[in-house]
Amino acid sequence: MRKFKSYFLLLFEGLKTFSKASRWGTFVLVILVPIEALVPTGIIFSIQKVTTELAKGSVFSMSWGIFWAVLLLISNIIPPATTAISGYLTDVLIANINQKLIDKASEIKSLEVFENDEFYNDVETVRSELSWRPVNLIVFTLSNVRYIISLLSLLVLLFNYTWWLPLAIVIVLVPQSLIHYRIQQEAFETLVTRRPEARKMNYLLEIALNRDYAKESRLFNVFDFLKKRYWKLFYTVHKEENRIRMRQFGIALIFIIISSLVSMFAFIYLVFQVRSGKLSLGIVVGFASSLVAAISASNGLVEESDLLYDTLMWLEKYLKLMRKSFTESGYKSITEINQISLDNVSFAYPKENQKVLKSISLGIKKGEKIAIVGQNGSGKSTLLKLLADLFTPTSGQILINNEDLREIKHEDYWAKISPVFQDFSRFKFSVGDSISFEEKTGVDEALQFSGLPDLNSELQLGKEFGGTDLSGGQWQKLAIARAFYKNNVELYLFDEANSALDVHSEKQLYQKLMELSAGATVIWITHRMTSVKLSDKVIYLDKGKVLGFDSHENLLKNENYASLYREQFE
Repeated sequence: MRKFKSYFLLLFEGLKTFSKASRWGTFVLVILVPIEALVPTGIIFSIQKVTTELAKGSVFSMSWGIFWAVLLLISNIIPPATTAISGYLTDVLIANINQKLIDKASEIKSLEVFENDEFYNDVETVRSELSWRPVNLIVFTLSNVRYIISLLSLLVLLFNYTWWLPLAIVIVLVPQSLIHYRIQQEAFETLVTRRPEARKMNYLLEIALNRDYAKESRLFNVFDFLKKRYWKLFYTVHKEENRIRMRQFGIALIFIIISSLVSMFAFIYLVFQVRSGKLSLGIVVGFASSLVAAISASNGLVEESDLLYDTLMWLEKYLKLMRKSFTESGYKSITEINQISLDNVSFAYPKENQKVLKSISLGIKKGEKIAIVGQNGSGKSTLLKLLADLFTPTSGQILINNEDLREIKHEDYWAKISPVFQDFSRFKFSVGDSISFEEKTGVDEALQFSGLPDLNSELQLGKEFGGTDLSGGQWQKLAIARAFYKNNVELYLFDEANSALDVHSEKQLYQKLMELSAGATVIWITHRMTSVKLSDKVIYLDKGKVLGFDSHENLLKNENYASLYREQFE
């Protein structure tokens, strides 16, 4: 009963959600759908009256014929109208949901939430099914309303023939529906549980078809591997789903047999009533038509409510995401970044026991140029993400102007920093929008600075959008242009911003970087040790610990650092 109550609460939320898409559209559907649902009952009733009059040899009444014709006309006019209005509602509903998701995404300040598997699965479920779930919400809701009204009107009509048949149909329908809802919930939960495997299947298909994998997939002949891995995942995912489908079929078959037997006995009973002269032939025609329509409506109601329930399970995920509150931003404002201090900072990613950074303490003054070096896996990129306020230290503090970074407003801090990450985003808008996000002034200067003077700011990026693609080096230069387009920056963070650049471009980048960032603090990660000579100090990381924080010349006295530096030139 609790599940049944949950179903109706979700249905109410669904009705509220799509009614907000268009008040007038919802109002029109509230009028049209009940009329459409009552028309079949009216048609059956008019046919019964006509048949009864003809069987008795009475004079045919044109009023019932006209009534039947009007209902037939209405039954043909309303469906196209409801389809058009529901289509409009669907478009607006999807747009509204998309906007709300973008707004909700903007509330997420820390990347730590994406490390939560349950949250990420919920987000993926909502995002991946967003193009069709709202459509189902409207379509199946309207279908269920039609079936309910139609079934109730038909049961009333059947009650005129025999009181116990409508009661029997209801007795069969209710448990059938409850069992189906429970199975449908199980099916949805199975689908969500198998979401990681489904993503892996989509990823295998992406490898086969995406141009980014085209070279290696052919030269290493990975297609046999892809097919084997795909079928292995397929059987894993669908084994449980097939078990659920067979349960649904078995239960449906049992209830269909029961309802058919009840209907058969009722029909035989009425036939004997006609033979004994107690009922007219028109009654039998009306009963038979009503019975077939009622059974069809009840089966349709069970099937469509199953599908609606599945959609409502998705809606529950969406509403859960909308209601989720994320870590609030700090309350303190800053206008500049004069000093950065790390006080015994350690960090481990969620659900991981091993710390990536261990007891780091150091201070950076405004305007200093700081290089970060170390072997792969030493924690360099993680340190930069903490300085970007994308993750919060597991222990210790990051202090900005002697204020805990957690207490500073994210928006204020982020307004003062500009990053280029190793895994930078490739925004596939126009070149200008990818740099400035609609602000046009200064884009050409940013392109000039980053070494892309010949790139047209109006050029559309992304072949899937009818545009062009860039080389790896060009994409990285575009990310650099985006970083230097930002105004009033006091802290630049570069995570191997030169990794895809040739030696000449790298040299030009650092020369321009030092010119442009005069007065600002610059922290960069590099594997090319030549650039450390441009720094005031170097952070030497190894296995999450700071083994040195000093000028390049002084660190050369450290044998491990000196060895790392010499490896570049041997």
